[in-house]
Order: sequence, then C-alpha cells, then structure tokens
Amino acid sequence: MPRSTIMKIKIEDYYGNDLCELDINTFKDLSEIDNLVNCNIADVDTDEKGKEYLRIQMDTRIKV
Repeated sequence: MPRSTIMKIKIEDYYGNDLCELDINTFKDLSEIDNLVNCNIADVDTDEKGKEYLRIQMDTRIKV
C-alpha cells in the first residue's frame, strides 16, 4: 500500500459484512499496525475511486 496522509480502513464481521469505515491519518504504512486482538488484516482492496484501503475482519462470531 503506498504511503499517503490518510489510510482508509474497513472493518468487517466474521462473515465479511461491512461494519464500519474509518479514515485514519496516523498510519502511513501497514507495518505500523500490530497487536490486533480478535481480528486480523484480511487484505488490501481498491474502492470505486481506485484508492486502496485496508480490510480488517473479526476472528469470532459476535452474537447480536
């Protein structure tokens, strides 16, 4: 993922459904993200505008 001032992150549930989307300006590189609990980095994807974003997926099923 190229360096930029804002990193878009999408959080997904265990089944891959979008839960929320964040624009964070403190991360510039994926190597800065570690110590994830109950989730993991799924992959890097591209949105409809051609911008890359990070997908994080929950490891466990959450009962609603």
